[in-house]
Amino acid sequence: MTLVAGLVYLLGSTTGCKNAFQLERRNLFFTLPVSQDSIGSFAANVQGELIDVAKLGKDRIIAYGHCWSFDRDSPTLQDSVSLLGEDPPVGIFSSSLRNLVPNTRYNVRAYIQTSTEVIYSNQVSFTTRPAIRFIGRGVSSIGLDSARVASLVGTSQPTLLGIIDSGFCWSTNPNPDININQGRISTGVITTSPQLIEALLTGLTPGTRYFVRPYLIYGGGRRTEYGSETSFVTSQ
Repeated sequence: MTLVAGLVYLLGSTTGCKNAFQLERRNLFFTLPVSQDSIGSFAANVQGELIDVAKLGKDRIIAYGHCWSFDRDSPTLQDSVSLLGEDPPVGIFSSSLRNLVPNTRYNVRAYIQTSTEVIYSNQVSFTTRPAIRFIGRGVSSIGLDSARVASLVGTSQPTLLGIIDSGFCWSTNPNPDININQGRISTGVITTSPQLIEALLTGLTPGTRYFVRPYLIYGGGRRTEYGSETSFVTSQ
C-alpha cells in the first residue's frame, strides 16, 4: 500500500468511526411522539427518553431539555429552549412548551449539553389546536338590497389571542376575504367566549347571489381566521 493510499484509508476509517460514534451517541435518547391529549392552543407537553447515559463517557451533563421552532427544521439551542437541570435520570423526561401560536406546526428535539458538546435527538412535529371556532347562525331578514348575518364565535383565552377586529366580508364570488371583496363590516373586538356577532349588510343588488363569511383578525393583526361560507339570494 502506498503512503497516499494509506493516508486515505486511515482518514476514511477515522471519519467512519467518528460518524458511527456520533450516531451511537444520538441513539442514547429520543424525542417521543407528542400525544394529541398533550397539545393545546397555546401550550404543549413533550417528552424525551434517555436510554443510556453511561455511553457519554466522562463528559459531564450540564443541561438537558427540549428545543423547538415553528419556522425551521432541526431546532437548536438558538431557538426556544426548556432547561430541565443537570444529570438527567434514565427514562422519561418532560417539558412544558408555553406561549405557542394557535393552529401552528412546531418542530421539537430533545438535547443534552455536556462539557464539550451539544447532542440532539430525533425531531418530531406537532400542530397546536385552533383557538377560534365559528358556529354559524346563518342569514335572515333578506330584502331587496340588504340582509342580516350572525355567527357565534368561540375563542380559547381571547386576551392571549391579541384580537383586534371581527366582522363579516361578502362578495358575489365564493370565498370572500377581507382583502378582495365587495363588502366588509366590522363588529369590533371579541372580549368574551362565546360571543355573538351580527351585522346588517346593505347596498346589495336585488336578485343577486352573495357569499358571506365571518372573520376574526388576531395576533396583533398578523393572522386572520374565517368561518364557514354561507350564500343567499336577495329579493327581486
